[in-house]
Amino acid sequence: MTKVRVVLVMGSLNEESATSAMIQFVKARLEALEAQVDLIDLREAELPLFQPKIAKEVPAYRDMEPLVREADCFVLGSPDYHGMPSGAMKNFLDYFWREFSGKLFGYVCASDEKGLTPMDAMRVAIRQCYGWSLPYGVSGVEGSDVRPEGEVVSSTLTDRLTMLAHDLVNYGGVIRERRERDLDGDHPTFMANLRSRA
Repeated sequence: MTKVRVVLVMGSLNEESATSAMIQFVKARLEALEAQVDLIDLREAELPLFQPKIAKEVPAYRDMEPLVREADCFVLGSPDYHGMPSGAMKNFLDYFWREFSGKLFGYVCASDEKGLTPMDAMRVAIRQCYGWSLPYGVSGVEGSDVRPEGEVVSSTLTDRLTMLAHDLVNYGGVIRERRERDLDGDHPTFMANLRSRA
């Protein structure tokens, strides 16, 4: 069976952050499950503010686009900034939509307030791109759940991040199979509009 391909997107621009620690933890769990894993770190991506007319000419977009297009699943990681995801994450989401259709998304958020509204905001954006979202997200608090040096220390958080990795691999494979069948078929599914472009 083909390995599930997962792209993790790190949406915090802080050099050391709880978001980064959670993303790295999930990355290690996914690799242990033999998923194919790629990381897009928005601290290093040099992705300028989205401008529709020139977006496809941006070098960083050209570097990312093959990873995003070929992915089966994504983990979007962001800090909670005033109840919303980071501007870097929103900017990343602005660059892609067709590539997200029919793919599975999971969410992690560094937040003192459970991260519900930032994860809901990302979930709404993905829904508008015809992506699927896991029915839960995972949040952690810097200090109590994640040490400043980047170690995830809460057993509750490690359990939920491990669950996230397993669910992405298990359900991501099922959704990929259905997506590929819909792209190859002639049924009037929501993937039909991508058939000539896939």
